[in-house]
Amino acid sequence: FDLGLVISASHNPPEDNGLKFYNPEGLKLAVAEEERVEACLSLNHTGQSFGNIRTFSEAQERYLELLRKWVKSPRFSGLKIVLDCAFGATAVVAPEIFQESCAEIHLLGAEPDGAKINASGAASPTLLSQTVRELSADLGIGFDGDGDRAVFVDETGAIVEGDQLMAALAPHLLGWGEIRKKAVVFTVLANLGAEAYLQERGFEVLRVPVGDRFVAWTMREHAIDLGGEPSGHIVFRRYSTTGDGILTGLLVLSYLARLGKTLRELVSPVPMYP
Repeated sequence: FDLGLVISASHNPPEDNGLKFYNPEGLKLAVAEEERVEACLSLNHTGQSFGNIRTFSEAQERYLELLRKWVKSPRFSGLKIVLDCAFGATAVVAPEIFQESCAEIHLLGAEPDGAKINASGAASPTLLSQTVRELSADLGIGFDGDGDRAVFVDETGAIVEGDQLMAALAPHLLGWGEIRKKAVVFTVLANLGAEAYLQERGFEVLRVPVGDRFVAWTMREHAIDLGGEPSGHIVFRRYSTTGDGILTGLLVLSYLARLGKTLRELVSPVPMYP
């Protein structure tokens, strides 16, 4: 395709809306390209010819097939997992793919509702944390409204920041061949403890401005396979060029199963400085 367009205000409240443009590589437009698009808004351009609209009815099933291919036959039997879909884009697909995993799944915000979007989930994980504690669940995963972020809650109800999670995973991913270089891309908001943990293990840490766009472009430029933000935008470049909350959730669960660890056991060695 020549262009991708997502109608979304991301994690913002229902009264907001916006557009996300993606180039043919699947990356968000560079800042200069985005500014050119914004400049066109005041020019009152009209189309010189008519195109065609085709409904991509098989999109959901093709996406599910990709997830099954990337996270081959995920089986998390014995786990109790709380999913908060934030009344948004993941509300239909996430329950289906996670319920295939044989885990005990408890759902929050799993009915698409534009009037409630982002009232919970990654943008406001308080209910997720509370529910994990009340149900004595093994962990919780909260998505944001358009599904590009995943926030994790451990078995104690504590929120696990994205930078801490990436730092904990990176050495294992390198050993498994899931990432090719000893390097991770963080934003300027990443915790110094997570950075120090990686550097002590010989990893290079590149810092970029806030925004998953800058993370993804830097990963591409330097051929780095892991990067993201504390907020839960995590890019696994082997699979995707942008953040995908459902994919992130499935991959993290598969890594925990491979390690035989709880989420708290995985991240506890990574210090988070105040």
